[in-house]
Amino acid sequence: MGYGKVKKAASILLAASLLMTSACKKSDPGESNLSDLPTRVTMDPDNPNNNVDYTVDVVRPEDPYYEVERRELIIPTDPSMEVTNAYSAGEPVCVGKYITKEFYFQYAYPPDIQEKVDQMHFPDDYDEFVRIAGDYSKHGLAVFDASGEYLFSLMVDSYDSLPGMAFETAEGNLGMTETTMRDGFFADILMFNDKGEQIGKETLSYTDYPLASWNGKSIILPSGNILLTNLGTVILVDENGKEIWCLPPDERSTLQNGSVRGAFVIDGKIYLFYVNDWDYPVKRYIREIDETTGKPLGDMLEISSKVPETVFQGDNACFAVGANGIVKVDLLTGDMEAVINWNETDINWYNLKTDTCQMISDGELCFLEYEFGMNVADEHSYVTHFKRTATNPHAGKTLLHLSAYGLYDSSLIDLLIDYNKRPDGKARVMTYDTRDDVNSVMPVNEGNADMAYKIFLDMKSGSGPDLLMNFTDFGEFENEEVLCDLNTFIDGASGIDRSQYFDNIFRAFETDGKLFQMPLLVQGMGLVGNADLCGQRSGWTYSDFLSIVKQFPAETTAFFSKTAEDFMVEMLSSDIAYFVDYAECEAKFDSAEFKQLLESAKLCEVQRNRQALGDDYEGDPVLDGIDAGLWATVSYLLDSARGLGRYRNLNEGRISFIGFPSASGSGFGATANMSIAISSFSKHKEEAWDFVMYLLETDAQVDLGDGYGIPVNRAALDEKVEKQIEEVEKMNQNTQNDPLAGPPETIEDADIAMYIDQIEHIDRKIATYPAILAVVKEEAAAYFAGQKSVDDVASVIQNRVMLILQESQ
Repeated sequence: MGYGKVKKAASILLAASLLMTSACKKSDPGESNLSDLPTRVTMDPDNPNNNVDYTVDVVRPEDPYYEVERRELIIPTDPSMEVTNAYSAGEPVCVGKYITKEFYFQYAYPPDIQEKVDQMHFPDDYDEFVRIAGDYSKHGLAVFDASGEYLFSLMVDSYDSLPGMAFETAEGNLGMTETTMRDGFFADILMFNDKGEQIGKETLSYTDYPLASWNGKSIILPSGNILLTNLGTVILVDENGKEIWCLPPDERSTLQNGSVRGAFVIDGKIYLFYVNDWDYPVKRYIREIDETTGKPLGDMLEISSKVPETVFQGDNACFAVGANGIVKVDLLTGDMEAVINWNETDINWYNLKTDTCQMISDGELCFLEYEFGMNVADEHSYVTHFKRTATNPHAGKTLLHLSAYGLYDSSLIDLLIDYNKRPDGKARVMTYDTRDDVNSVMPVNEGNADMAYKIFLDMKSGSGPDLLMNFTDFGEFENEEVLCDLNTFIDGASGIDRSQYFDNIFRAFETDGKLFQMPLLVQGMGLVGNADLCGQRSGWTYSDFLSIVKQFPAETTAFFSKTAEDFMVEMLSSDIAYFVDYAECEAKFDSAEFKQLLESAKLCEVQRNRQALGDDYEGDPVLDGIDAGLWATVSYLLDSARGLGRYRNLNEGRISFIGFPSASGSGFGATANMSIAISSFSKHKEEAWDFVMYLLETDAQVDLGDGYGIPVNRAALDEKVEKQIEEVEKMNQNTQNDPLAGPPETIEDADIAMYIDQIEHIDRKIATYPAILAVVKEEAAAYFAGQKSVDDVASVIQNRVMLILQESQ
């Protein structure tokens, strides 16, 4: 899978709410609501955003498309005063027809006031200090209209108070919670008119913690009362902000029902939303409560597992956010209708916070965009409008369908958008994230395997996507029947120069000499071992490993802490290509090597703690235990040149970087954080390869590799290493005078050389094959528990795996 990109100023798109209507606001006659949006064509009734029609291979003029316009939200300061400190807390929020954003400005004291403050004695002068500080600071919520125009600010009553969440009343007034911190938390509600003038104040019974402005949601009920939710807090107030009831703490979280995560209003009735994540699978419930008393009515109602995880209240309806867009959902029945698909615009949806999304009109959406910054100067907020165009501007372009097992990486979405917007581009890539197809009720491995197998059957029948992304964990696709051998493209007329890439990584992911799924971003994995115990080696066979471990001194274990199942999964995943060949319908789970793998896993199970290094020990037990010879190895992730500094001086430099035990005794393996494949049935293989080459370009690889993982492009890796060196130098400069900082980190030339050498010696892929892994884990448990022999367990696994392989033929 891919991992999110780390940026200096991470761009976070916050899909907020409809700025002209909201769940809290009664709609004007003729006003279009999100709940009125026409339902789109749906290919799968259980997943209404699966509107993928693989027979359509060109963008049509009538295909929905939204243009984007945005305006920055600017909070004004007093031009007659000097700002000495400023921050804006968290992202902006939509409150009815308004936008609010918390801010704090501290202005400079005039010389005479500064002298007076300097002479104060605390706590005697505290009240006077608060009065003066309040005169020269502004803390509250800035209020904007739907277009992003600043209107006024809702200010807290005193310097030692914090602004909280805001809400709109049916009459158009605004309320804001305020928390005062003196000998505990005291919460009030301040009421304001539509000009920002305070018109009232009510005290709340709630005293747990401040109600943060960015966590709050409000719903106007038909009675005119307002339901306030803030994480697990639920409070009902009247139109004047007077508390009617507050949900008691003992009803917010129970082992049986889970914890309250919000509330919904359905047909005028209040339902609390519970999430029970104490166990797997996660269960979600709603339960009606009485508006008058706040007491529960009736039984808990479980929300259908088909409904995406993030559910939110909209105008006259409830909505859910899936991996591919937003759906309208009936929480009582589980029925869903598609609202918008992320392919209908060219904007990075990766960090859309859509949990208050609404429509302004038929064909216009509104969002808030927030760019995080380390200080107020680097932080930016925008109101962003999505307006549907009369015709799709990309009409006529070839359409490539890409199915991905997780579109996790924000950088990838940016690259997709850049590729799709190219005027001379050969195609437009339409993505589909298959996470929406995973059955959340099934155990993880079985659910993922079921999803992948359905796609595999589609592709075998000649249908399915043109491009497949992040499916290296699923061995059934390693087959010419469904995927192209990308080596023929690499070495073809429009190919790439292998010398500019880590070709050994491409070779590591081959099956029988053919590259069906090309890694774009990888992580190396293996072990670091005490060479005095393990020897100077880069790999070991299962029999080598068993022989060495059995010779360890009595006080030495293979690991600091490791379960038999975890070690089994690590070894099997890193040697899966040896044990399973989907294309040839072969398995080797009754082999001597697999039995040795199971024996190794059982022999090495251990649970030690830091007290093994002394009762008062406070260091890093995993690494220090290697030095002390208490355990022989530690898991190693080959991702960054910075990581080598942790291991360089272990055991006075006598260490070995070793692959997991394997049948061949080879070295490090690699898992694909991101991979790409081309369908054998695609009618547009040339266009698909053009997109693959785009992802292999140095600039694209630099962007993809800016977070976790190793880019396969050598020049991109060089840039990544240079950036890491700069980061270390900057960090050392910032901490050089910090007495609490540890010794400075270094990246030496020898580290870089070792890092590159380790990458160049990756020689096998690491993959889970979840359908097979589920069988192995289930059956191996009896051997680890001493209930069955290794021969019996291996035989059962072999037979069950062969059935899986035969079904895939």
